Amino acid sequence: MASYTDSVTPARAPAMSSETQRVVKHNDLVKARSNLSKIEHRVIAMLIAQLDREDESFDLQRIHIQDIIAKSGSSSQDLYSRGKEICQRLLNQQIHIQTEEEDGQRVYEGYNALDKIRYAEGDGYIEARFNDSMKPFLLELKRRFTIYQLEAFMQLGSRYSMRIYELLKMREDLRWLRMGVERIRTVLSCEDKYSRFGDFRRRVIERAQSEVNGTTDISFTYKVEREGQSPERINFMIEPQSDSQPEIEPVRPEPDEGPHEVGVSVSEAEGGDIQFNLYAMVLSELSQKRLSELREEKIREAIRVGKKRADASNGSRSSAVLASEAVRIASSELKEGD
Repeated sequence: MASYTDSVTPARAPAMSSETQRVVKHNDLVKARSNLSKIEHRVIAMLIAQLDREDESFDLQRIHIQDIIAKSGSSSQDLYSRGKEICQRLLNQQIHIQTEEEDGQRVYEGYNALDKIRYAEGDGYIEARFNDSMKPFLLELKRRFTIYQLEAFMQLGSRYSMRIYELLKMREDLRWLRMGVERIRTVLSCEDKYSRFGDFRRRVIERAQSEVNGTTDISFTYKVEREGQSPERINFMIEPQSDSQPEIEPVRPEPDEGPHEVGVSVSEAEGGDIQFNLYAMVLSELSQKRLSELREEKIREAIRVGKKRADASNGSRSSAVLASEAVRIASSELKEGD
């Protein structure tokens, strides 16, 4: 049972200025499927930004409607009349998380993010408290978490752009993210929209590219992998757009949870500005079960082979394309088994 009493515990207000606020969440939550609207994403992000990841429990929190409007750069005042509707939807929103055990078995878990939300007409603010089941994803985080700027997130104009930004920030340290097209559709909760890939590419991926590159601290390019004529995977190449870094523990790449540490990096560079840790990128493509079966020497040999083949077939291409192709070749060989 939660250790709070609404009648005596005041709602927590933001402790930091908008310039320093960060959203910090576990990588499993970043990769989760949710069907939040743009405004609902903004409310949840502002609530998370108020949290201290060293906290042991959730308190009742408060966010002001005017702050949502100001941080998103909107001139609309209709959020005041939609307060009840927003609260009702948020209370019923579900988070769907899929993880993988060390033996390769997939595990599905579902959660309601909030256990209480309140909006009184005329107050001009929303009060909410996260469900205790969200603790592993928001509190006492030590590793495998993602950090991004609240201000940048709030400026994005599409819920798909918001989710893609989160996914890219999760892999910013690797400068690379590779996801299957169907997996991206699932995470973005648009499985039944834009059935033609051209529409999905234009309205989701390219819109996100324009918004993320134009308003946030990172930019990205992408390449579609096809099998025959069918688009199967998308490789995102990520670049930071500023030298500023969060004054907080850096994000560790997800592969460090496996039996092999990232260790000495194998990298490609273009003009000394962009570096790709091919070793960590390959690890991120393999299941925990497969990782436990592989020797480090075999992984590094596969990377050397992948780099050689990529150089031979794409010698004049950018290092981002070469890195993507090298990882694809190396991970494919390693997935095939001994």
